[in-house]
Amino acid sequence: MVTTRSHTTKPAPPPLIAFPVFPSLPIEIRSKIWKHALPRPRVIEIDWQQPIGRWVCRHESQAQPSGLLRACRESREVFERELQRFLEVTGKVEERVDGQGQDDDDDNENDDENDDENDDEIEDASEQQEVEDEDGKGDDFLNELNEDENEKDIAEEEAAAAEAEYWAENPRFDPETGEPYLPAPIPGSVTYINPLIDTLYICANGQSEISIRPQSMNSLASMECLATLKRLACVATEVCFGVVDGGPQDDSMTTFLPGLTSIVVTMGDICWNEMEHELDERSMCEVEFTETGMCVIKEADRERRIDGACKLFVQSDRWHEVVCSMKRVLRGVKMMEYLDQ
Repeated sequence: MVTTRSHTTKPAPPPLIAFPVFPSLPIEIRSKIWKHALPRPRVIEIDWQQPIGRWVCRHESQAQPSGLLRACRESREVFERELQRFLEVTGKVEERVDGQGQDDDDDNENDDENDDENDDEIEDASEQQEVEDEDGKGDDFLNELNEDENEKDIAEEEAAAAEAEYWAENPRFDPETGEPYLPAPIPGSVTYINPLIDTLYICANGQSEISIRPQSMNSLASMECLATLKRLACVATEVCFGVVDGGPQDDSMTTFLPGLTSIVVTMGDICWNEMEHELDERSMCEVEFTETGMCVIKEADRERRIDGACKLFVQSDRWHEVVCSMKRVLRGVKMMEYLDQ
């Protein structure tokens, strides 16, 4: 009789909820582990708010806060050694509600439709009056028609009064200066930047203003955290019009970031025109740059904008040290394809 040995499968060990060995590791090894958890290179999107004279960071493209900030004191120390506090993060201006604030074209179309309906009602009323005058009922019909018109006028007046009351309580413009209200800082929210790996992106703002001007560049130059910045990106409209709208050429504008090694001019991203006329807004997702789709840009236009960016941000004796290029903008996974300026 042959006997076989039965093989029993050992139960799998329970999953580790925590890493029990970590606290007993030397501090040097723990620091290296924390560094591996630091955020990857990011795009920090900013624009210049002229009425208040300061730069703000766009909350739409901000990544989730790093877990290192809330893990423990040791992890926070590693995080703050590698990344530096930069700008406040701003929220959105309150949007219109209940469909208010439609485009003028839509209002005109609605007015035209209402006018056509009113004309038809008047024609029908005239025909009805001719028929009913013969029967002696014309006066009663006209009285009813006038009552309907009065009720309609009252309803329109009430709607206009309600809209005026709403905008009196929630104005979009400062009644004293006429300036638009700006995105308010999110309390306690600040973005961090690693100037050695992150890209600082000067995007378009929604005020018909140019961000690149001597005042704004001097403001950036005074920020200690940008002294070693390596990568800068700028929307094409700023490159084309920044110096002209900002005033006469200022030599200090080419020396405000002496450590730059890379400049990117972006094409197709949302521009001030779309935001000013409330046609669109920034997507709530992180920004990335890609060379996909650049073939549609004429070579002459590409070279002109690249040269303009190099002359705008870099001293002439360092042009050969800085790599300038043009790229498209990805917000999330969607390529921005707005009209190129």
